[in-house]
Amino acid sequence: KRLRDARAAAMSTTDRNKLNSTYSFNPFLNGSISTENGAVLVEKSVYNDCLTPLRNNQTDPSNPVYTGKILALDTIYQMDSTIVRGNSTDPGNPLGPFQAPIIAFSWNLPGGVLPYTYPMDDPSQVQAMVSDPNTGAGAGVLTWSKTNWLLTTYLPTAPFMLANPQGQSANTGDSVTLVAVAAGSVPLKYQWYYNTNTLLTGATNPSFTLSNIQTTNTGTYSVIVTNSAGSVTSLLATLTINSGLTGFAAWQNADFTPAQLADPSISGPNATPGGDGVPNFAKYALGLAPFVSATQPLVGFRLQSGEGVLSYARPADVPDVLYQVWVSSNVVNWTTSGISQLLVGTNNAGLQTWEASYSGSHTPNRFFRLLLVQ
Repeated sequence: KRLRDARAAAMSTTDRNKLNSTYSFNPFLNGSISTENGAVLVEKSVYNDCLTPLRNNQTDPSNPVYTGKILALDTIYQMDSTIVRGNSTDPGNPLGPFQAPIIAFSWNLPGGVLPYTYPMDDPSQVQAMVSDPNTGAGAGVLTWSKTNWLLTTYLPTAPFMLANPQGQSANTGDSVTLVAVAAGSVPLKYQWYYNTNTLLTGATNPSFTLSNIQTTNTGTYSVIVTNSAGSVTSLLATLTINSGLTGFAAWQNADFTPAQLADPSISGPNATPGGDGVPNFAKYALGLAPFVSATQPLVGFRLQSGEGVLSYARPADVPDVLYQVWVSSNVVNWTTSGISQLLVGTNNAGLQTWEASYSGSHTPNRFFRLLLVQ
């Protein structure tokens, strides 16, 4: 990314000769030492804005001539906004490629001992040492700048998603964090949205946290990432809230707003917010929403061989709903004795049709009633 020869244009002949005969700005490459079968150890050094990294092994792991002979220890690598300190064999360190298995570094010396014993300076202090006006780098004082360097510029890259936020399921009161990973030319700007187009104020980071979540937080979340070259929108992440409630309470919580839940005349078991005379508890049993008009579960009554047969319907997909037929001769004393119930079939609407018949003792008057048992 930086070309050494371009510096000469702004230097005097004396300065250019001193620079060329004193300092080397070329990073080590495999090809520069392979013909001598030597070894290079880069220790406590700084690589500043170098496009080509130090390479400790080539792409062919079966060729030992070009591998295992270059190593960087405790070296700082800086490329634009990326700053990494470590060894060239560290996973992900840009100082070393990882196309092939890493071959251990070795000297061409007896026992592999180092050719020096003196301690090395901290690489984070290199800039201060070489630019010190009193001591400099030994042969002169360096200016730690890029004034005389030829810059190679690149067109900015539009953002693209590396990882979309993932849908989650949580309980009320929990905290949930959604994370998106994007790439592209920096700086990248983030903006999170709820249900596609509702902007979430202050949600401008790669991660977004919801604290003390409630059922009102249920929905989809997404993020738009922008930079100077364009934008990208993540996939939708669905957040599902588990209320922790069961039965009729869960039905209430799912179908009424918080204000309606606080008003028993709307959400109570005996309330009829649908205006059809059917109370909420009966609609819950039928698997209906509270504001949807309902029909009574009784289907009909007929005489068959002198016995009464009562027909009724119940939802097939609500397992905790059970109807029970009772019989009485005086509308005071009721019993299930002599009552038998039979499932006749299921219609296209998912309702089961049942028939209940009586085979008990004969009485002048006989009354039936249908009770919902939870």
